[in-house]
Amino acid sequence: MFLVNGALNMICAPQIGKLIDRWGERRSLTVEYIGLVIIFLGYAFVQDPWIAVTLYILDHLFFSMAIAMKTYFQKIAAPKDMAPTAGVSFTINHIAAVILPAAYGGLWIILPAAVVIRLHCPDRQGIEKRTGKDWSQEVDPKDKDISLLAEMLEDLSTRGIESSTFVNNHFKGSAPRTIAKIEDLLEEK
Repeated sequence: MFLVNGALNMICAPQIGKLIDRWGERRSLTVEYIGLVIIFLGYAFVQDPWIAVTLYILDHLFFSMAIAMKTYFQKIAAPKDMAPTAGVSFTINHIAAVILPAAYGGLWIILPAAVVIRLHCPDRQGIEKRTGKDWSQEVDPKDKDISLLAEMLEDLSTRGIESSTFVNNHFKGSAPRTIAKIEDLLEEK
C-alpha cells in the first residue's frame, strides 16, 4: 500500500496542483475535508479488507490536497512570518497526531469492548423553552427511539459488550424519567 500510495501521489500530485490553481485554495480544501469525512466514515463501517485498502489510498490522495493550505499561506503571510508559523503549525499537528491516538489507545486498553452512547437533543433551546427549564417532565416522548435503544443495549449485553449510556435532560425533557423508561424496557426483556 505504501508503494501504491507513493506511485499514485507522484502521478496525481501535478494534477492536484493544477486543480488547486483552477479551483482556488478554499474550494480545494473544502473538497478535501468533505472527502476525508466520507472516507473516515467509511473506515468506521467497512467490513471488506479491499474496500479498506481503497479507502486508505483515497485518504492519502485527498490528504495530498493539503498543499492548498501552504499555497494559501504563502499568499497571505509576510515572508519573515512563514518559518515560525510553519513550525508552530507542524508542532500542533504532531501533538494532535501523537497525543490523541495514545490517549484513545489507553482508553481502549481500559475499556476494550465498551460502547458509549450519549443521548442529547438537536434543539437545545427549543427543549428549554418547552420545559421552562423544569426537568421533571418529559415533553418529547421519543418512545420509538427509546425502544430501539433498549433493543440495542440488550443486544450488546447478550454479546458481552459493556455499554454506558449518558442521558441529557435536553433529550426528552427529563433525564431521570428517560433513564427509568430505559430501565423498565430492559427489565421487560
